[in-house]
Amino acid sequence: MPLEIELVLYTVVAPFAAAVAIAWLARQILPVNIAERYSLGIALAVGFFTGYWLLPEWAPLVPEKHWQWLPYLAAAAVLGGLTQATGVSWVERLLAYALLALVAAWQLVPLWPELQPPRPYTISLLAGYMFLLAALVAALPDRLLGPLFVGLLTASAGAVALLIAIGFSFQYGQIAALPAAALAGCFGASFFIANRVLAIRGLLPVFAVLVGGMAFVGTIEPTTPMPIFLVAPAAPLMLWLFAAGPLGRLQGISAGTAQTIAVLVPLIIALVIVALGNGEEEWGRGSSNEMLVGAVAGA
Repeated sequence: MPLEIELVLYTVVAPFAAAVAIAWLARQILPVNIAERYSLGIALAVGFFTGYWLLPEWAPLVPEKHWQWLPYLAAAAVLGGLTQATGVSWVERLLAYALLALVAAWQLVPLWPELQPPRPYTISLLAGYMFLLAALVAALPDRLLGPLFVGLLTASAGAVALLIAIGFSFQYGQIAALPAAALAGCFGASFFIANRVLAIRGLLPVFAVLVGGMAFVGTIEPTTPMPIFLVAPAAPLMLWLFAAGPLGRLQGISAGTAQTIAVLVPLIIALVIVALGNGEEEWGRGSSNEMLVGAVAGA
């Protein structure tokens, strides 16, 4: 089989199909209230793991490097569903997000002796980035959390994959493409879920860990850090512009079009900068400390 076809099958078709299958199966065998909370999060996690499992030997299932923990951190799908259970307060939900972000950061930050700032500080910064990403997106009003929102998450994840493939490594870009393909499957499945808002909120912690985590990996792996990669996972936060005020009064096609443009604009700008090779001039590639502080502040 030609290599190009294998790449498409492993990094696009397999995670997409696995995500669709799991989302459908969850609705068939689980009670409705449980399926709605867990279906999309588990679909994303299983889709990512399926694609990762099919990758060549350079992506082992037994972690040897920091980024190889990503398939196991996808277990955040369980926490995502739990946080949406009846009776869970917003304080408890935020504490769960914080715990998840800390555990994920602990695994994803490498043990490099030359890492600057030292590992404990980098863990704190990455955990803050992931926490804010999950918490702020999850706090969006219900009316903004529909199938279009999942489509925009898919675009954000796809932009991470393109940024890494163009700006750093095609190999790492393959890994980043896995959550994008699985999210595309979740996007299709979201049209057939009655309580979409509940299902989407259960999906968000997995998105923060997989997409935000992959953006971090792509940022620190190059010899000179690439902070621009961290823009893409945070692009859905542009939807806060539509939470209230004049933009919040938009409805129908106008609202959907405006929301799509708001999220796509920073993604396109980031892709153009990387494609033109202007990342260093425009974004000031710096230390991992500088790029994480900037990302946390922006989120």
